[in-house]
Amino acid sequence: MNPPVRLAAGLLRSFLLLGIVGVAACSPSPQSDRSAFLPEGNPRGALPHIGAFDGAQPLGRGAPQPERNVVRFNSDDSDLFAGSPTIIEAALYRPPGKGPFPVIVALHDCMGLYGPSGAMNSHMRDWAERLVAQGYAILMPDSFNPRGVPEICDRDPELIRPGVERARDVTASLEWVRKQPWAAGDRVGLMGWANGGATALTFATTDPQIHRYAGKPDSHRPDFRLIIAFYPNCRALSQAPGWRSDVPLTVFTGGADDWAPAKACVGLSGQIGASGGVLDLVRYNGAGHDFDAPGMPVHIKAGLTTTTSGGATIGTDPMARSDAIERVTRLLSASLHPTPGQ
Repeated sequence: MNPPVRLAAGLLRSFLLLGIVGVAACSPSPQSDRSAFLPEGNPRGALPHIGAFDGAQPLGRGAPQPERNVVRFNSDDSDLFAGSPTIIEAALYRPPGKGPFPVIVALHDCMGLYGPSGAMNSHMRDWAERLVAQGYAILMPDSFNPRGVPEICDRDPELIRPGVERARDVTASLEWVRKQPWAAGDRVGLMGWANGGATALTFATTDPQIHRYAGKPDSHRPDFRLIIAFYPNCRALSQAPGWRSDVPLTVFTGGADDWAPAKACVGLSGQIGASGGVLDLVRYNGAGHDFDAPGMPVHIKAGLTTTTSGGATIGTDPMARSDAIERVTRLLSASLHPTPGQ
């Protein structure tokens, strides 16, 4: 095989292995159809793929160890509990220096922020250390342990609801961040995974029916600069009327996810597009739930209360993980403008 043919075959094989389908931001613009790898068709600027990027390696390798503390503040849920708010404990990572730093509020999934041993969930820690090395402060509110529940994957999903109790924690987190002298309060992003991703989505709409329960800040106040959700369960939200996205929103999902199927998020993107909003949906064909986790063997997680079978396939997809890390890095940088080493 001659070199040009070999190169073309190699490129084709790479695309087939990765199997990415970029489901375009659903805008009424005639340019709305665009692929993840075709920037010329993306009116908002698609993210070019860099084949040499190794997303399995920490971006902060060689950087100073991030400062990590536990901070406490009241959730915005006092109306749900007879005037007694839940005292939230949140892990806070800060870069070295005085700031002000852009901040990312990061929301754990149904497995919780901490494992049975008390150590932080390695999935969340990986993202926190990766992003703090790029110049962001990371605030990770624990919505479960302060309410006496370590995780809810195998429990009643109504026990701690993504769009109610957890959303109140997000509102309180945003208010707390804006009071900190080291924080750039006008440069705050929101990220969530699975159950936390569903919470994040509630902050991307102006629909009063949704954010009345979520305790979303008044629409006239500054809000999150952008929202990123990994494999959220879009089903319930896609059934809500009046979706009108007013924040830049990106959803990452796996085409083979049997816990939070991508189909519902495709439907939600259609609703948002019909109302004139934009949802950038990146779907990785063949990838399942938790595809961005560091070093998680693909396996069946049993005992789930939110799937008909009681189980789901979860685990790392190295190529999807690498691409998602690259995209998130660029999305955050474009919106939050970090300056490492401040």
